[in-house]
Amino acid sequence: MVFSRSQLADAAQREAAQEHLNRALVACKCSRTFRPGELLTKPWDEWGSEDFAAIDRCGCRQASCEKLHFDEHRAFGSAYFLELGLSCQQLEQNIPALFTDPACGHVLRAKGFVQDENGWVELNATADGLTANAIPKGQEVLIVIGEGLEKERIEVRLKG
Repeated sequence: MVFSRSQLADAAQREAAQEHLNRALVACKCSRTFRPGELLTKPWDEWGSEDFAAIDRCGCRQASCEKLHFDEHRAFGSAYFLELGLSCQQLEQNIPALFTDPACGHVLRAKGFVQDENGWVELNATADGLTANAIPKGQEVLIVIGEGLEKERIEVRLKG
């Protein structure tokens, strides 16, 4: 595996990244982990012919993984809200609370369309902020994406 831009990280950060990858492989019940030397962290501008030769002969290691059933783990779900009847202003005001209320689940993103007095608006929100942009057409819908979502609690939060 090649870590591009690894020169932007220090040795401890590169080691932490390798440990994180190995934990992720264990978590998905993969029979493989990365061994020392299998992650290339040398800056690109320092690569020489021996580095490219090492990549050329590295081969492939097969490993088996168990596919996780996300319904069972309540991971990365979506909650759909059609025709909530809320104004753009209400949604802009209430959506940020979804990211801070643990009762809603772990909300990663909210997106959708709403109509205001000037026409259709596309909403797109993450924990970092919310954007609202005019669009020519739309359908009243809001989609909330995250982990362990509690649709009823989300709807209560949206309605304020």
